[in-house]
Order: sequence, then C-alpha cells, then structure tokens
Amino acid sequence: MKILIVNGFGTSVRSFGYFSEFETTIKDGFILCSENYSSLKFITKDKRDLCDFIYHPELGFDNHQAISNFDSLSLIFIGIEADIRPWEAKCKQVLALLSLIRKTNKPCFLEGMGAACFAYTLATEPIWQNDRESTIINRSGSPLKYIEEVNVDSFSAYKNKQWVLDNITGDIYEACLGEKKLRSIVNSGMKLNKKLHKMVNARNLTLNNLYDENPDSEKILKCKITYEGKLHWLAKRLSRYEFSVLYKNNWDLYEDLQIGQENKLEIIGKAGKIPLIVAKKNVSGVLFYVLKDYPETVQILFSFIEKFVKKESQFLQVQNVLFQKPALMNPKFFLGHNPIKLNKNQYLDSRARPVFPKQIPFLEKSHNILRILRDRINFYTEDPIKDRNDKTLETETEKEKKKIKIIAKRYNSVSRLESRNFRPSTHSLTKDGKSEKWVQFVKIPKNRSFTIEKVQSPPKHSYHIKLNATFSHS
Repeated sequence: MKILIVNGFGTSVRSFGYFSEFETTIKDGFILCSENYSSLKFITKDKRDLCDFIYHPELGFDNHQAISNFDSLSLIFIGIEADIRPWEAKCKQVLALLSLIRKTNKPCFLEGMGAACFAYTLATEPIWQNDRESTIINRSGSPLKYIEEVNVDSFSAYKNKQWVLDNITGDIYEACLGEKKLRSIVNSGMKLNKKLHKMVNARNLTLNNLYDENPDSEKILKCKITYEGKLHWLAKRLSRYEFSVLYKNNWDLYEDLQIGQENKLEIIGKAGKIPLIVAKKNVSGVLFYVLKDYPETVQILFSFIEKFVKKESQFLQVQNVLFQKPALMNPKFFLGHNPIKLNKNQYLDSRARPVFPKQIPFLEKSHNILRILRDRINFYTEDPIKDRNDKTLETETEKEKKKIKIIAKRYNSVSRLESRNFRPSTHSLTKDGKSEKWVQFVKIPKNRSFTIEKVQSPPKHSYHIKLNATFSHS
C-alpha cells in the first residue's frame, strides 16, 4: 500500500513545522487504523517534483511510466501553505495532479490551500481545458475599478493569452480585442476577503455578510458543522460540532459557488460564510491547518484515514480468500464427500470445517460462494461455548488459572488436537494472508483417549489457541 504526501509548504522554519506536524499526524493515523503498518510505503514529494505521477500530454507531462506510478497509489495527501495562489506557476503540477485525482476518483485529503486549489480546478475547468497556455498576469488580483481602466490594446503584445483576476468578486477577465474591453469568462471560486471589505464604499456595491478586516496573518475561527455535515462520515467521530481552528488564508471560497451540479462541492463545516471543510466523492479538504493543539482537526484526518484503510483492507481480504486461497474455496472441501480412511478406527472427515478469522465476517455476504461457510464455520475462543445440544467436558487439571472447555458433539467428539499416532494435514488463513498451519477437525472414535499436547506460542496476528488438556470418552 503506497501513500503519497505532497509538501506544498515553504522553506521557513514555521512552514517546515506545519508540514512536519501534518506528515507525523498522517503516520500516527495509519498506526492506529492499519493492521499491518510495516507493509505501508510513504512517498514524500515537493509540489514541484510530481512528474513521476502525472501523465498529462496537454500540459507537457508525457511520461508513460507515470501512469503505473499513479495507479499504484492508494491514498494521496496534499498540504499547501496559505500564502500560495492556485494560479501561480509553482502550483502547475499540483493542479495537474488534482485533475487526475478528480477523473480517477482517487482518495485524497487536502490541507490549507490544497482544498482551495481543488475548488479552483473545478471552477476554471471549462477554460483551463481549452486555454492551457493562459496565465493570470496580476498575481494577487486587482480591484474592479483598476480592471475597467486597463488598456486592452496592450494585450496584443503578449505571445500567450493573458487573463486578469478581479480579487473582489473572483471573476477572471480576458481581453476582447474586437470590442476593446475586458470580458468576464469564469469565476475562480475564490475572493480576497480584505479587499472586499475595503472596496465596498469606493464602488458603492451592495453586498451582504461582509468580512471583518483582521490585520493579523493568523486567525482562530469557530468552525461549525452544518446540518448536512453532521450526517457525513467525515464528522461522525467528532466529540462536538463547534470547535476552534487555525485559519491563515486571505482568500476564501464562495459558499454558493456556481460551478455546475457535477462539480459542486459539499460543505461540511464553515465559520459564518467561510467554508472550512469541503468534500466531493473521495476527495476531502480542510482550509485550515491540521494541528495537535486543535484535536478536532486531527480527528477529521483520522476519520478519513480510517474510512479508506478499512475499504482497502476489506478489498485485499476478499482478494485473498477468493483468488489466493483456491484450496479453501474448493466446493468439495465444504460440500462433503466420503470420509478418508487413514487406518483402522481413524477417519479424517472431508466435511470438516476450517477455523476462519473472526475479523472478516463480512466475507459471508460479499460473494455467493461464501454462503456455504455460514453453517460450517466454527470459531474457537478461550471462553466456554454454551449450547444446549453440546456436552461440556472440563479439564482435569484444576491448578491451571484458565480452564479450557472442549465441546463434544452428540454423535462424535470434535476438537483440534495433536496425538502421538495421528497428525492430519493442516492449512490456515491469517490476518496478513500468509499461509500458516491449523489442525482440521477430526472424528474421534468412541472409547478412545487422546492427549492434546501444548501448542507453542503463536506468532503475532495468528488465530491459534493454546491448549493443554487431557480428556477421554466414557
């Protein structure tokens, strides 16, 4: 299982600290949610070094090896600093990667401006698909008053098509040389909150829910989970639906962004009119930083990891049982045939039931062939099994701290055992899918005594049971 972590932060000490905590929290989440952490492979890449995972010939990424590299990824995490704009050249590879994620529905978690980059990709997709060489010439945008005074004739001097961004409304304009004016083509899905507050009186705009200007670069906002967001799986483990977050973005997403029904983002949490937690299919994003000082932000990340690690492990377990274990899926083994005679008074019943892991009972519902297991699977634990039709035999040794009870069926005794004269063939199924040994059920003839030898301590993630008992039939 490969996990890609994209570093979109700067080189300052504070930026390094934000990304380091983000990366550490991701690994802590996999330690808690993954059953086999040693099999995970983490790949950390800078935002400008993603060519190995991007195949986009229109943008100049034509490495065919990137197709298999991208398909091998199970999860992607992208964290981008708040000072970066999605339309900058340094985000070109991130936007291309997000475009592939959207097309392939790859699970992805976005932090900070990474969520804004995803919204920008959805909003500008109509023009971004057609005019891939176009760029925004004003990095932080300009007020609409300045844009109306731009000399349109100057655009003819540029080789490539140029766009101008209005940071009050978030609209993107292009030069219409025939009419000698700027024409609005699409909305970027973002707006600069400080500029919006400053330009209201100057332009005499009538806008509701204005933002308060905050001179500090960092703000602590109260994130409130929406009514629809309370039903979302991303917020199911939150202890409360209103909590504090660290918000550094000067650019906010539109709450009612008109980007079409197919590209519409689901808003899970917001502060006032500022969306803070968004989701779309397998892509989830937060516009704040994931920090351990704010435990609810960490819990949101853990919920995302738990969701897709569980789906991945279920898929692998189904694969192991259906495809990598053909002997266990042999219908002859379960449906039953004549017993195999080993020697006098000893039989190995081919209808014997294997020990199946408790942790994957969902397999009984996932495939029709597994319905056979429903009546034939028996789970053995150290606790006594209560059944009216069963006869319980206790161990003779009373000095043992734990008494192991062995079940005797009405017509024959059934147990996992090892005797001096009889060792049946063995198979197993463990958590990690490796082949280990378990002893089949054996018919025990009447008036015979068997000694169950002590089984050695099993390895980790095994389902063997320690037995040390002696019993006989009367």
